Order: sequence, then C-alpha cells, then structure tokens
Amino acid sequence: MSSTRLVVTLCGLPGALLVGAWLLHSAADESSAVEVSALSASSAPLVSLAQPVAEQRARATAADAPLTQERATLLSDGALVGLLIQVQDAYVHGDATQLESVLMRLIGSPAQAEAILDWLLHVDPDREGPACRGALTALEAAISSYDRARARFGDAGVALVHRILDALPLLPESLRARTIAMLQGVEGPDGPVLDLRFLRKVLALRSEHPDESEQFVPLLAAMNGAILDPHQREDFQRLFIEGAEDPLLVKVALNSLLGTDPTTYLPLAEELMQRHPADERLKSSIAQAIAVSAPVEAATRSLSRIAEDSQYEAFAALGSRSGAGDAAAREYNELLASDLNPIGRKMLVSSMRGERDEVLIGIARLDPDPRVGLQAALTVSGRGPVAAGRVTELRELYAASGTGQPSRARGGAAMVAENVLLRSEGAARRAAQDWLCEIVRDPTRSEKERLDAYARAKRWMPPGSFVGVAVGSRILE
Repeated sequence: MSSTRLVVTLCGLPGALLVGAWLLHSAADESSAVEVSALSASSAPLVSLAQPVAEQRARATAADAPLTQERATLLSDGALVGLLIQVQDAYVHGDATQLESVLMRLIGSPAQAEAILDWLLHVDPDREGPACRGALTALEAAISSYDRARARFGDAGVALVHRILDALPLLPESLRARTIAMLQGVEGPDGPVLDLRFLRKVLALRSEHPDESEQFVPLLAAMNGAILDPHQREDFQRLFIEGAEDPLLVKVALNSLLGTDPTTYLPLAEELMQRHPADERLKSSIAQAIAVSAPVEAATRSLSRIAEDSQYEAFAALGSRSGAGDAAAREYNELLASDLNPIGRKMLVSSMRGERDEVLIGIARLDPDPRVGLQAALTVSGRGPVAAGRVTELRELYAASGTGQPSRARGGAAMVAENVLLRSEGAARRAAQDWLCEIVRDPTRSEKERLDAYARAKRWMPPGSFVGVAVGSRILE
C-alpha cells in the first residue's frame, strides 16, 4: 500500500519542514487505516493506529466544538505556553527535527489548533512575545497541514482560517498585523491558502469594522485568479468601484476582472488612470494589474497607450509572460512605422529581454528617438553577459561621426558601459573599461557626463588611472 508523508514549508525556515510523522495512505476506501508514529514515551499518539478514515473525518469537525476538558487542562497547566516557546526557539534556530516534534503535539488535531487561537485571544502580546510568535508559527503549520491532508482533515484548514479571520478584530493591533502577515504567507498544495474562498469574509470584515478596515486590505493581495461564479464577479466589481482610489483594492479587483472580461475592464482601468494623473501608486497598481492579468496582446497594446517612464516593473512583468516578446515587437513596429508614442516604444523595448542582440542593437541604431535607442542599448547590455563584439558595436553608436557629431545622443553611454562591467567578464569587460575611460577623458563631452563616467569607472580601475585628468576646474587624481 503506497503512502506519502505530509510536508509543509514554513516561510523563513530553510528547506521543507516535515510536520507530523503520520503517514497518509492514498487509498480512498472508508475502511483504510492511517498509520501514525508514536510521540515520545510521555505523549500519546495524535490518532490511534489503524483508525478508520471515517472516524478521522469526524474528528476533523472538532474545530466546531467548544473547548474540551483536555484543552482546558492544557491551558491551565501552562503546557501550551511552554510548547509555543519551544516552537519559537526551534524556528529561530532552524531546528527542523525539534520543530516537527513540538508541532506534532500542538496541531495534531483541529481542536488543538483551536486551543492556540483561543489562547491568543486572551494573551498580552507584550508579556508573551516569544509564545505569541510560536503560536503564529504553529497556526501557519496547522492551516497548511490540514489543507494538504484534506482526506484526513476535511475542511478543517478552511474552518481554521475563517475562525482566525473572525478573531482579527479582537486581537491587539500589533498582534493583528502579525496574524494578517501569517495568513498571507500560508501555502497549500494549490498555492496560497488565503484565496477567493475568503473574499466575502474579508470584505465583510472591512465593512463591519471601518476603523480597522485599512489593516485588512493586505488580506486581499493574494485573492486573484479566475472568477468562478457570478457572486464573485459582483464582489470584484464592487471592490473596483468602491476602492477606486485605493491602489491595492484596485489592483486586487483588476487582477481577476481583467482575466475574465478584458473588453469591459481594460478601458475602465485606463480611464481610471487618466482621471488620477498625479497618483503614482494608483497608476502603478493599474499598470501592474494589466501587465499580469489581461490577455497578452491586449495587455501589450494597453500598456503602450498608458506608458510612462516609471513603469519598468509593469513592463518587466509583461515581458516575462509567454508570447509577450512577439506581442511587444509587433506593437513596437506599428508605433515606429507611424513615428508615434516614443515613451510607449521605449517601455516596450524595456520588456524585450528575450529579443536577439542584433534586433535590439538595430533599434538602438535606427529608432528616431534617442531615448528609445538608449533603452535598447540598456536592455541588451543589462540582461546578462555581452560579447566583446557587441560592446564595440554599442561603443560605435556613441562615438563621434565624420561630421564631429555623435551618431546617437551621447547621454547614457556610461550607463551602458557600466551594465557590461556588471554582467560580463574577459574581453567584454576590458572593452567596457576602455569605453568608460574614453568618456572620462573626452573634452568634447559635457562635464556632467564625464564626471558621471568617472564615478562609475573608478570602482573598476586601479588607483592612478586618471592622474592629471582635468574636468573643468577639477583634477580627478
């Protein structure tokens, strides 16, 4: 009979943490047994050997029961606090073996996890700091474990998340913030546990507790993906409308709405951005939502229309998506053919990190706007090692032509050279060093450009490389 060991990863602990030594049989038959390794000699197993699956599922509903005498005893004799402090100590020291052993005793059943939450509701976090941190670690492990072992625990993980959400308004503010951060980080087998199943609960929390509503906004951050039913669509529509000036709420709503109805919501997103030209956070949130969630072709066209110089993060996210390179190239070529929207062209080029060198150097050479050309040079030099021959081509773009004028606007040449120094070695690095030295020594360039090049070059050059070199009235070395 095959079996798998329950595994959960806790944020911050190296590697995978094995929570519980129980083995879960893959058979679905109700009479199948669950083997459980015993705890220490002084501790009883979490469940008895050969316990029927049906009985386990019945026990999984214990989260709905009031405090049992066993839980009350655990709280009264101080054992719970002691175990929680052990959890924190093991977690801090990265002792996975000890952490597993203690967590087995704390979260082997939903009822025991409930005891931890009940304790948190009655504790002074300033006096019980280590135990509080251990409690949050244990609750994270419990939610993840129950969610990964649904055959054994049923919906106990979901129930525990609901109970923690209900408890949030009752927690002291500092402990509430840490609990929210814990919920954001819990991972199950299908990704973040805090997903669309809890959207209405979080929206209700915001509505019922307006004074704390802003503290609950981070809970919405992971709630994106396919909208599964009309009620969820209504929730996200309301979220988009009511949170029209809250960057995070807008991003959360758009992340789902754009994936299911881009025809309707892309124009609304662009219109919202145009209505708030000075709100950088809101504009950034809208751009990022479009980049990640709208269909690639539609996202590429939309981002090029609303492009601003500050949107590198959104265009990088777009560029990482399958098919985005081809979509960006097509949109760039259309804009170039009409000599339109240089900022849009520039930002599209910033997303072309997968494009061939010769294409990007061609853009650097031929685009009529020097800002676009510089971005192409920065993209090709900033994505990884560059061949020495490519450095020569880039250097020639910024060299003086036969008329004494540079073939491209010179500003930015030092940035391109430094990109090569940071990411390349050997002949390419030496070529970039020579290029920076040339800029520093070139009296035809502006003082600002030469001093900028010197600031970049001196960390790569031996002392004395610029002895006697004057820039304006300043002697460099």
